[in-house]
Amino acid sequence: MNNKIKNIILIILVIGLLSMTVAYAILSQILDISSSANVKGSTWDIHFANLSNVTTKGSAQVKKSPTLGLTSITGLKVLLTDSGDEVSYTFDVQNNGTIDAIISDYKINQPSDGIVCTDSFGSTDSENANKVCNGLTFSLTYANDTTSTQTNTIIKAGTNVEKNQILNASQSVKLKLVVSYNGTDLSTRDIDISGLDALITYFQK
Repeated sequence: MNNKIKNIILIILVIGLLSMTVAYAILSQILDISSSANVKGSTWDIHFANLSNVTTKGSAQVKKSPTLGLTSITGLKVLLTDSGDEVSYTFDVQNNGTIDAIISDYKINQPSDGIVCTDSFGSTDSENANKVCNGLTFSLTYANDTTSTQTNTIIKAGTNVEKNQILNASQSVKLKLVVSYNGTDLSTRDIDISGLDALITYFQK
């Protein structure tokens, strides 16, 4: 009687070990299949393109045209003389990648936080320098109506660039940068203006 009981117990243990072995083999096979899967790589490619010629309004003059880089537009030098003078140009921001992007940070300098006006005597705090800086406007807007293919929302031409605006994969938007002087008090000295900077940061949506 005792031998029969022992034999039954041994058979149960053997069955248990076989079951564990089969289960482990199935699990290993699933892992092998997963590890051999082919995932297509994503690409991130956002850059500037198609910089237009600079246009002027009033007495404004272009001393040096801007230089276009993939991620920067630099070197614009202008002379603003009278109230109403304006300089503008357009350019594209293209998303040639496969990942939708969103503006996570955006800053355009204004006289209160980055633009510096210096008069011909080197002063940044003279009456002439303050007159010019107080009359400056620096803006970056959409040049054309833009439709988000993902949300089907339309950003109208003239809308300011702002945080949380979406740039879908394979989408291109045209932006317009405008520097204008609308001061009523004209300076009696030449004024050098620096710090006309704008920064757009795109992040994966």
